[in-house]
Amino acid sequence: MKKKFCKILSLCFFMLVVVQVQAGYCKSLSINEAVNMALQNNLDIKIAGKKEVQAQAELAGIKAQRGVTVSLKSDFSVAGGKTDGIKKEFERDNSNSISVTYPVYSGGKDSLNIAIQQQIVQQSQLNTLRTAENIKYDTLKAYYDVLEAKKTIAVDDESVNNYEKHLINVKQLYSAGSVPKSDLLRSEVELSNARQTLITAKNTYDVDVITLKNIIKMDRNEPLELTEDFKYEGFNKPLANCLSFALDHRKDLEESKIDYIVAQKNIELAKADYKPTVTASLSSGWNNQPLPGGNDHDYTAGVSASWNVFDNGVTKANINAAEAEMEQAQLTLQQKNDDI
Repeated sequence: MKKKFCKILSLCFFMLVVVQVQAGYCKSLSINEAVNMALQNNLDIKIAGKKEVQAQAELAGIKAQRGVTVSLKSDFSVAGGKTDGIKKEFERDNSNSISVTYPVYSGGKDSLNIAIQQQIVQQSQLNTLRTAENIKYDTLKAYYDVLEAKKTIAVDDESVNNYEKHLINVKQLYSAGSVPKSDLLRSEVELSNARQTLITAKNTYDVDVITLKNIIKMDRNEPLELTEDFKYEGFNKPLANCLSFALDHRKDLEESKIDYIVAQKNIELAKADYKPTVTASLSSGWNNQPLPGGNDHDYTAGVSASWNVFDNGVTKANINAAEAEMEQAQLTLQQKNDDI
């Protein structure tokens, strides 16, 4: 009986310790850990990665359009009935065919579409890198916002304590008749304002903590402790060097350059409608047997060309639209340069 009681007591003590540890658990987070969590968990970077995969798949599909295509066709039918009261013989019919086509010449459209999609793939890669940079910046800003808000609370809390002590002194002086009532009222108002400022600082701190947790995808109810503090590091590079570095490395600027290149190629793509297209084909057909035989098959080989000689101005309108898009991309690129 005594041993059983000891076991129960030990189990209760163990559970109490576990509950206390879990209740007092607080996640410690450095700046680098916060950035790594954001890059790993943030949905923006995952979406950018999926867009990159999509662009790669679309490029593969466009390249495949330049190759040989093979198609199979098979028809099966049965026929019967009566004609003028005479019963027709029951008939079965089966026809099969295979055809191979190859785009010999597309007026340059295939090459242009591939070149455009390659630029889009590069743009999606730049977008992924830019998204990672933005997430890193947002994480760093949110981390330091929490630190700043925490220090602001400490300052405002000290101010409240000082005003409370000052109010006590003023009350004593007022009771002794050494100061007028206006001084007492002013001290009370100053304390009230300080308390309101402290409440605002605490609310700001709570909002900043939630913002950081949202960026790194951390549970809002989980306690958080930041392990790093403000640290001043000098930055002595001249402005000209900073501007030059930004112009060479800003991913969003590179994306705008690609938009301009794609717009130029879209003009060429629109002009390609003035050119003919040529396709080569080879086909074979046979009837009433699964595979072609020596006495039952036919084949056709040929080349077809198509040239849209007159389209009532559709191609010209498409060219004008592409040129307007190119001018817009050029202005956007110039605007992006000015912003940097």
